[in-house]
Amino acid sequence: MQPTEKIRPPSLSTAIPGEARVEGSLFTLFLHCPLSALCLCCDIKKMGLMNWERAQSYIDAFLKEAGALVARSRTEYVLFLGDDFLRLLILRFIFCETFLRMHRLFRGRAQHTRCSPPLPNDIYDHPTLTHIFMELLAHLQVRSHFHEPAAAAQASRE
Repeated sequence: MQPTEKIRPPSLSTAIPGEARVEGSLFTLFLHCPLSALCLCCDIKKMGLMNWERAQSYIDAFLKEAGALVARSRTEYVLFLGDDFLRLLILRFIFCETFLRMHRLFRGRAQHTRCSPPLPNDIYDHPTLTHIFMELLAHLQVRSHFHEPAAAAQASRE
């Protein structure tokens, strides 16, 4: 029997600030290009190539660290991490959930993603991941859109 994993978008529609008509889902955009999704939600319309590459390096560092954490935390996920495509989806899923937990507009639990088997909450709240994420936000000058890490972790448990 093949192992399975399910990832699901938020159960409520996630409205994007200043959203005009956007085709597709925010969840899909996070799985395809996390930096584009972050820029869309934080109303970043223009960015120079050097800034984009620097921001992408923060996301790459986040995904690398998240991969190491997942490999140590859930044996069910180790099988999926061997496949490059599934690994990338799982790690971008973690980035998406971290974003949703910390962003001020996505506070309700129904606006968060879900996966089965579940990943431990301490992955999303891990100090190293949080630090990298906050550095990315500072680089993009959008920290005001987000809660501080301790407040975000507490609110996501409620």
